[in-house]
Amino acid sequence: MIQRTIAALGSIACALAGGCGTPTVHPSAAPGTVVADPGLPGEWAADEPLQLRAMIRPAMSDGESAAYTASLTVHDKGEFKTALGLELTLTEIETVRFIDLFPARPDRDRLVGMYGFLAVPVHQVMRIDRDGDTMTVRPFRADRPEGRADGAPVSRERIVVGGGEIAMITASTRRLRDLLAEHANDPAAFGDPIVFRRIGR
Repeated sequence: MIQRTIAALGSIACALAGGCGTPTVHPSAAPGTVVADPGLPGEWAADEPLQLRAMIRPAMSDGESAAYTASLTVHDKGEFKTALGLELTLTEIETVRFIDLFPARPDRDRLVGMYGFLAVPVHQVMRIDRDGDTMTVRPFRADRPEGRADGAPVSRERIVVGGGEIAMITASTRRLRDLLAEHANDPAAFGDPIVFRRIGR
C-alpha cells in the first residue's frame, strides 16, 4: 500500500513538468514572497520531451490574485498519459523567479480517497523564465547539489518510484528557499528546459 502511494505521488510529480524534478513536502513560497505575473494566464503548449498543454487562469475571478490554477494534459507520442488540476504560485529568490506547482483540491481529494492518510501531496518547484509568449521552465533537481542551509544539510529522503529512486526534500519552506538561493544560477541544479509557447489567451 505504501509503495503504491509513493509511486502515485512520484508519477504526479514527474507529470507536472513532463520530467522528474525533486518533489518537496513544503512550498517554496513563504508568506509575503508571492509575486504576480499578469502575462502568465492563457493557453500554453510544449512538444518536448512530452506533449504538454496547460490552460492557466487567475485563481480569483477579479484577476488581481497572485495565485493561479492550471489544467494540464500530458501526451506521449500522441497517447494520452494524464490530466491534472494544479495550483500555481510564483516566488522570487535572488532575482530568479520560481513556480511552485501543487495538485488542485479535487486531485488531492482523489488521492486521499484512494490512499487515505498515506497520501501526502507534494510540491514541484521549477525555475521559470517568461519572455512574452515564450515560457521556459526547468525542474529543480535537489538530488544534484548537496546544498546546506544555516550550515546544516537540507533534509531530504530517497524514495523508490517505478524501480528507481528519487530524492524528496522534507525541509521547511525557509530551508528550501535557502537551498534555492544557493543554487538559483547553477545550471547543474536544474533539469532540461521545457519550452512552452502561447497558443491562446
